[in-house]
Amino acid sequence: MMLVSKICAAILLAALRLIAGLLPLKVYQKLDRWSQRGDVKAAEKQTINKRRKRVDLFMSVFLCFGAGLLLSTCFIHMIPEVRDSFDKVIKSGEYPTLEQFPFAEGIVILGFFAVYLFEELGELLMGHGKKKKKTKKTNGAGSSTLNGQIPVKTVTSDTEDDHHKLTIMTVSSNEDKINGTRRDDTDNDSDHSSHEDGHHGHSHGPPPNILSELEQRSVTAAIRGFLLVFALSFHSIFEGMAIGLQSTLKDIWFLFAAVTVHELAIMFCIGMEMLASHIRVGIYIAYMVTLGLITPIGVAIGIFVTEYFQDPTPFHTLIIGILQGVAAGTLLYVTFLEVLERERRKSGNGLIKLLSVFVGFVLLSALEALGGHGEPSMDQHQEAHATNGLSFVLQPVTTAPQYSIYRPNNA
Repeated sequence: MMLVSKICAAILLAALRLIAGLLPLKVYQKLDRWSQRGDVKAAEKQTINKRRKRVDLFMSVFLCFGAGLLLSTCFIHMIPEVRDSFDKVIKSGEYPTLEQFPFAEGIVILGFFAVYLFEELGELLMGHGKKKKKTKKTNGAGSSTLNGQIPVKTVTSDTEDDHHKLTIMTVSSNEDKINGTRRDDTDNDSDHSSHEDGHHGHSHGPPPNILSELEQRSVTAAIRGFLLVFALSFHSIFEGMAIGLQSTLKDIWFLFAAVTVHELAIMFCIGMEMLASHIRVGIYIAYMVTLGLITPIGVAIGIFVTEYFQDPTPFHTLIIGILQGVAAGTLLYVTFLEVLERERRKSGNGLIKLLSVFVGFVLLSALEALGGHGEPSMDQHQEAHATNGLSFVLQPVTTAPQYSIYRPNNA
């Protein structure tokens, strides 16, 4: 009965995570229809701009709420676990040098800089770090669904510095298709437009510079998404292992509920963040499917090691701490330099965004305080199994494994 419950929990968790991860695509479609809804009179520019502002506010609130969840995940859940892992290794006495430096916090910062480095290398390889040519006038390129990307609108300022180029996630309208024209959205005269080729003919397809910029953003978003999936995968595996390591039905389903609430909120908000960064839809779906299946794999590992593996070693505890620390650093980078930094650049509604971050942080922190997943109250037997989960994963690459095999029948 215990095994069946764990398997059911793993299947349900996979299904719910997939739904939560793919739901943002549907939300974007709904917002698209919302921004274009109305009769002919309501399709005037002023009305459309008001709707876009409401959509932008909704998206900002959701992304800031997700940033609060990530902050809580990092500071209230993951970083304390990293510190706890290093403390256990220090107490074992096998690595005395760990006492001479706060390695737990250092590993987190290394994870932060690792993501920073990967992003800079990715942009360098794509040539995205080069300065753009000056733009004679502020212009808005309309929405597009090129190459399966999410509709975006770009406003370029009169400067060579890329950091002054503001990308606004908006929902497309029928008036703003990229068709070779440039439109100033702040101009109330809807008839004002200028043609790229300098005459009255229409070019077919987007200008090459806009297409190149969209492709670069898509590649950058894919790199960021990969690093984010990489970080969350480790975290999700350990959460799944926690479910698989429980010894009573009550503990299994309580932990399942806690992990589900946490994971669904994270999956949905991360999905919205990826789409807002102009990632290709195909890559986005692949990432969400990967994240959806990771936690059940952790449950399976937890089930397996509770049956066969015993006697954890300080080495494997240390590896757990390092992996968790790198994952925490990755989430810190995404939270501060991706979500919050972009939202603070947008003018207006600052207090609402701050409140959204705070609410997300408090909700997940309260869940942790009420006995959420992976709490320190886990007994020594379960802690031993949790460490052995990584022992099982690392067995092929470690020399002289330090655990024994439990065999029910005498060999």
